[in-house]
Amino acid sequence: MKVSYNINKWGVLFAAILLICTVSCEKHIEIRRTGPERELSLNAALTAGPSEQVAYVTTSYHNKVRGVKDALLKLYVNDELTASSDTLREAHNSHDNNSDAVMMIPFRARFGAGDKVRLEVTADGMQASAESIAPEPAEIVSVDTIPIIKTGGDRKMALTRIKVRVNDVPGIDNYYRIEAFVKYSITRVYLDPGEFDPVGPQFLRKGTISVKLDNKAEPILYSGSHVDAYYDPEDTDYYANEYNLFNDNAFQDKDYTLTLYAKDLRQYFSFTDIAFPQNTKVSEKRTLVVRLYTMNKDMYTYYNDCMFDNSLQGMSDFIPLIPYPDNVNGGNGFVGALSVNDFEMELPYIEDVYKHYHNL
Repeated sequence: MKVSYNINKWGVLFAAILLICTVSCEKHIEIRRTGPERELSLNAALTAGPSEQVAYVTTSYHNKVRGVKDALLKLYVNDELTASSDTLREAHNSHDNNSDAVMMIPFRARFGAGDKVRLEVTADGMQASAESIAPEPAEIVSVDTIPIIKTGGDRKMALTRIKVRVNDVPGIDNYYRIEAFVKYSITRVYLDPGEFDPVGPQFLRKGTISVKLDNKAEPILYSGSHVDAYYDPEDTDYYANEYNLFNDNAFQDKDYTLTLYAKDLRQYFSFTDIAFPQNTKVSEKRTLVVRLYTMNKDMYTYYNDCMFDNSLQGMSDFIPLIPYPDNVNGGNGFVGALSVNDFEMELPYIEDVYKHYHNL
């Protein structure tokens, strides 16, 4: 049974490992009532390198979906068992009426470009598996950031122009996705430590902040809005390419420089939601990371279908069901392997976050 409803939901869910970016789909797609009465649905986007991975599983019936009660996941790299997990958690998604039916299996695994990855899941007496080969990653040759001021009437807005030079993988058709985020690490020091206060810098926390990329100046990413006059800005325009997907049709076997914009990078720091205690100085180290995913055509199609289904255009009753790629044996769903290339750039160190915050 190929269940468009399920594949649509969980394809959207696993785009988040990508920490990408998780989005939700609010469109109901009628289930085609053919095939087996009960099937295991399996979806995952596996990222090359040593990283935390997530697989999403559920049970699909002709007219409903249900969560699984127990599951065992095994990951094989080039036919060798490299990871296993029986940890099962609910994949909460507030926009999805069936979120309690979608379960996630977190695990840690490592593989590289060219490796064959096979994912096997056994759950509630059912078994499903899928294979994918991690492609050769494209390289980010350079990243340049340029602060600019955009004016409109009496308003001025501080932005950062980000130019990303990409070196295409030669000899084949390539499919990409680009994103950016800021890694941060926060420390605190007591200026006049008391008897029970620690002396010297104390680590507080670290994490990442997603950078919203404006792609309207990049023709490879943005084809222009095709919505009508009643468009609600809160709706997602498919043609705006929220996922920043692209291929190498315009620069095959060559370098290409993408032009993107983001809000002023000085505004990307974490220590804003905590009160600034007296007698302390908080500092923050920041690194801009531009990440380029390389994927095969089916993975690209999967992302593109998810983006369309989650858009204003995809909500139309006149649009037929989208034929999602399906590579799962013994069930339904999609498992893809992506390769990653990161370019890191140190941002100016914030010596005193309190002063920085009030000087913006």
